[in-house]
Amino acid sequence: MKSCVPPPIAAISVVFGLVFSAAASCTVTVSVANPADGTVTVSSATVGEGASVTITATPTADGKAFNSWTGTGCFPQRLTHDASATFKVTEDCELVAHFATAYYVKTDGNDSKDGLTPATAKASVAAAVNAAQEAGDEAVVLVAAGTYKVAAAEGLVNLTKAVTVRGTGTSRDDVIIHSGYANATYLVTLGHENCAIQHLRLEGEKTSDTYGGISLSAGLVSDCSVTAFKGTKGEEASVPVLMTGGCLADSKIFGNSPKTNYGARSGVSVAAGLVENCEIVDNVAGGTDSANEGSRRGGGVFSLGGTFRNCLIAHNMHPRCGSGVAIESGSPVFENCTIAGNFYGL
Repeated sequence: MKSCVPPPIAAISVVFGLVFSAAASCTVTVSVANPADGTVTVSSATVGEGASVTITATPTADGKAFNSWTGTGCFPQRLTHDASATFKVTEDCELVAHFATAYYVKTDGNDSKDGLTPATAKASVAAAVNAAQEAGDEAVVLVAAGTYKVAAAEGLVNLTKAVTVRGTGTSRDDVIIHSGYANATYLVTLGHENCAIQHLRLEGEKTSDTYGGISLSAGLVSDCSVTAFKGTKGEEASVPVLMTGGCLADSKIFGNSPKTNYGARSGVSVAAGLVENCEIVDNVAGGTDSANEGSRRGGGVFSLGGTFRNCLIAHNMHPRCGSGVAIESGSPVFENCTIAGNFYGL
């Protein structure tokens, strides 16, 4: 990717012995992978380095929805699945909008329907995701406001292709995926570099042998709430958010209280990936076993690596150690984060 073009010499002037120079010029190029699916706009194609631009993708074909941006340049990972995104330009950017087949989910839907129109919406998120992944490599699952209770293994959401699951309520707490299934693994699993979930509330339930909320090895979780997970299976299985890659952004992980004798990690457990602009607050770790003390830390964050940027980690509790952040190994990076008000207690 080319750097921004510096200003010409003629743009430099000297006033009272000071040298002033215009900002370097950067170019933002947007296009559509399949022009028949939609259109794109950019607020300004040429801007000074450090200036902000807004790009917008709009579907025009029936049955299509915006899926993601791909390309090169300074576009933030956390915005890749936003149809309209504003970001600062620090180098030339070339971005491509991808539209995909839309599948619909409504509380009064029917899983026997095809899900391809609001009138034939499916009733469960998992059914729509499975249909989308069987049909092709890219799709967008649009979930209407309401509560979708997962009561069996068939209701678990497992993203293995370039599929986006997007809540369509007015806020992220309007669309709830509620875990009511004992002996579940993770409620949502993300394992493809271009998959995503957005604008959702993932909510646990206190049932025996319950597990965690999100397992993220690749892809994006953005503008989500993760709360009320009270897993009892221990170690990594009960963590509200388990990350081994990908990006967790603009989300709130709060009010979780797993109780286990194996590993009390009550907020997020991160081995790799990026956590950006997130609140990790008011989580309470349980368990009383003093064995394996190292893995029992982490009221808010348990880290073996990864990068945390612009995050708030506050008011988390652990009965023994590492109430806010516990670093077991590796070299995690914390940039411009606030870590405050975390405490020990029984």
